[in-house]
Amino acid sequence: MLERSGLKGLNGFASCQSSALLLHLQTLCSLDFTFLYFWTFVPETFSTKSSINMKISIFAGVLLISAAVLSVDGQSWTQFQNKHIKDRMTSDECTTAMRARRIVNPPTQVNPRFSCKTFNTFIRTQDVNAVRAICGRGGEPYGYDMRISTTSFPIIDCNLVNQYPPAVPPNCQYNGVVHYNRKIIVRCEYGEPVHFHRSQ
Repeated sequence: MLERSGLKGLNGFASCQSSALLLHLQTLCSLDFTFLYFWTFVPETFSTKSSINMKISIFAGVLLISAAVLSVDGQSWTQFQNKHIKDRMTSDECTTAMRARRIVNPPTQVNPRFSCKTFNTFIRTQDVNAVRAICGRGGEPYGYDMRISTTSFPIIDCNLVNQYPPAVPPNCQYNGVVHYNRKIIVRCEYGEPVHFHRSQ
């Protein structure tokens, strides 16, 4: 028999840090879930039929988790603001801004340590609602699943400076380049930007 259990108020899958699936699900750990339901196997009533059902449930669960990871790009609207919006920024502030906001590449299976992000864009505006509006009336469909702003923004592109030996956080150094009147292309989730694609 399969028994349905519920977990409420999970914040970022904190328990997965002690799991053997940490590397496989590390991106998922940054997500916020209000309700997560899963199937728990009860061994005393195990049968061949229940074994098959359990395997199907596990497979479906893995697909659902993978879809969740892909749909929100591993970050929220709040994290998008931290990573991509900064008012009154100058091109000389890339290094300090990237360090202060702790914008780095997270660990992966290939590289298990935090590393310097090679490129990041900041939108120079104090009106965060203008950026959010790209997912609504302030934007238009672009490509497969993106939105492009109907108005232009000033931006700063921060490029990682090549250092030898290669720098690691928090010693990453950046050069900034200012661009004016750039349209912003983002991916939206639930009416809010969650991924900065590029500008043009």
